[in-house]
Amino acid sequence: HKIWLAMLAGCGLSYWMAAPQIALASAAAFIVAESFDWAVFTFTRRPLADRVLLSSLISGPVDSTVFLIGAGFFGWWGLLAMSLSKLIAAVLLWSLMRRPVVA
Repeated sequence: HKIWLAMLAGCGLSYWMAAPQIALASAAAFIVAESFDWAVFTFTRRPLADRVLLSSLISGPVDSTVFLIGAGFFGWWGLLAMSLSKLIAAVLLWSLMRRPVVA
């Protein structure tokens, strides 16, 4: 549950470094998406690599949608680009995590 402290710190940095509307959109997206991540990591009993992928499949598009709407920049192409970039990174990380460790 230490993630909530890191989230608050991240939200504070956003307010310090960005315009208020962008900071608020970022904070809202961060809180909503991290809530989904927390639920996936807390309640699923899958291996870590699978939980990383599952949480990214859920929270990536949610994060992008909430941010774009909150920032006043929502567009389907923007949502697609943001979501796909996060999902590609998640699949790459998942594939690396599933590789056997060679000693």
